[in-house]
Amino acid sequence: MRDSKISDPTGSGKVKLDTGFSTGLHLGYDFKAFRLEGELRYQESKVDKVSACAGGICVSDVPASGNFTVWSLLVNGYYGFLNESPVTPYLTAGIGVAKLDVDNLSVLKIRLGSADDVVFAYQVGAGIGLSLVEKTTLDVKYRYFATTDPDFKGIKA
Repeated sequence: MRDSKISDPTGSGKVKLDTGFSTGLHLGYDFKAFRLEGELRYQESKVDKVSACAGGICVSDVPASGNFTVWSLLVNGYYGFLNESPVTPYLTAGIGVAKLDVDNLSVLKIRLGSADDVVFAYQVGAGIGLSLVEKTTLDVKYRYFATTDPDFKGIKA
């Protein structure tokens, strides 16, 4: 996950996240050049540092801790560029919802708590599918996943 900008009526800042992990379950149907699937995905990153400005006072890279998690449920469509080889390049796009959670957030060992929000989610991507056996394909893809801005107890992220 990428770092996140934050803001509320008193100021703004940035939350830096460590590299996390992502895993998902995909089930779909292949209509030849077009595929349709449902996707359930879990992503997690640790909060690393916070930078903020409020009332003319700014702090940078203050040590922080906590977990940032995302559960998403999307419907994805794929368009494959069919050819005679077992390798098929494709484009993909999807829409759905995501539940974003910030758990046990602490800055300078001061516990700020937890918050969550459910927001609209979308993704686009491209990849290559390698046909292994009939009805089984190994995919390698890049995807850009994003959501609308969540509201964590009055803090926009």
